[in-house]
Amino acid sequence: MAISKIKSRFCVSLLVFAIAISFAHIAEARMTIGDVEKVAQMPEGVFIEGPVFDKEGNLWFVEIGSGWISRITAQGNYEKFYNTGIQWGPNGMQMDRNGRLIICHRQLGIIALDPKTKKVTTIVKNYKGKKFNGPNDLVINSKGFVYFTDPWGTGVHNPTGGVYRVCLKTGKIIQLFNNLAFPNGINLSADEKILYIGECNKNRILKCDLTQDGLLAGSYVMTQFTGGNGPDGMSLDVEGNIYQAHFDSAGVYVVSPMGEVLDFISVPEGTGTTYAIFGGPENKTLYITESWKNIIYKVEVAYPGQPRYHETWK
Repeated sequence: MAISKIKSRFCVSLLVFAIAISFAHIAEARMTIGDVEKVAQMPEGVFIEGPVFDKEGNLWFVEIGSGWISRITAQGNYEKFYNTGIQWGPNGMQMDRNGRLIICHRQLGIIALDPKTKKVTTIVKNYKGKKFNGPNDLVINSKGFVYFTDPWGTGVHNPTGGVYRVCLKTGKIIQLFNNLAFPNGINLSADEKILYIGECNKNRILKCDLTQDGLLAGSYVMTQFTGGNGPDGMSLDVEGNIYQAHFDSAGVYVVSPMGEVLDFISVPEGTGTTYAIFGGPENKTLYITESWKNIIYKVEVAYPGQPRYHETWK
């Protein structure tokens, strides 16, 4: 009994010490330069998400609730560009090297929108004939494979959320996970050996090792959060730090490649932070989408962002 109490007190002491060290580290490591500023607020926006820059400097994003694919031009003008015809349909979005917008759509699967022609092409709409739960977010690797999350309708009590990889050219699809509690944001390390997944309803980031062929080799919990709703969209900087938008927490966590929380970037208004991406002349400006008030923010950060697939133009 005495030994048990000693072990219990020792564990509690270690926990308190770890928490104290963690908060001390957050207080010392500031990853921003200057204040968070409002770029734009969409008065008619309905739950904005999926921001991505094209090479002309236009900032594209989705308005999930209304089905619009919209943009803020390089000149700062807000434009509704294309409507998918389905409310609460489009979600995460990236761009391929041909300049097409690759979109996660809850009802249509993975689709491609060509901004030049407004032609929409279906990449994949099901897995082995079974309809997806509802794709949410995606990342494209250097070989043209799309990794995407498929969470809708899943959660802690129904952990059947999926993660897939599909080839942009052929549409060939492989399932990597089918047992997650609302997998949400997703991204890759610069060497494409690690896949990061925000498992929203368990409030944590999963770190997944990939084989040389880009398939799953293993996974483990990298960072466990507390409070808020859970991790949403994410981006990485050139140091490998993750900028993890955390929904209903009014900000973005900065997490080291080892899973340590380095900083928290708060936004002035709204709690529904859905995504964080890099942009600006030196790729050192972090742009943050907030979905309850439909605001896009920006803040200068210490390190440039890791280039995305479409930003390594060939």
